[in-house]
Amino acid sequence: MYPEGTRAPHLQPFLPGAAWVALASGAPLVPVAIKGTAEAMPKGASLPKRTLVVVRFGEPMIPGIERDPRNRMDRAREITEDLRAEVEKLLA
Repeated sequence: MYPEGTRAPHLQPFLPGAAWVALASGAPLVPVAIKGTAEAMPKGASLPKRTLVVVRFGEPMIPGIERDPRNRMDRAREITEDLRAEVEKLLA
């Protein structure tokens, strides 16, 4: 899942959906930073360009399971902030 919800040449705000699903299922979240996709496939382009795309993976985050939907959303927001911070580190 892509927590930004769209492609952009710079990091966008993250939405809490991926963290919410992880908390509901117990699945880990793996921070991933991808650089170069805006150059490879600019918005409006019909074919990708040949360019360098770099993908970096962070350590998995294990959020556990949260059964209560209200608590899950609160925790999802917190985890989303942590996830974005990890992606920012990978992009630096």
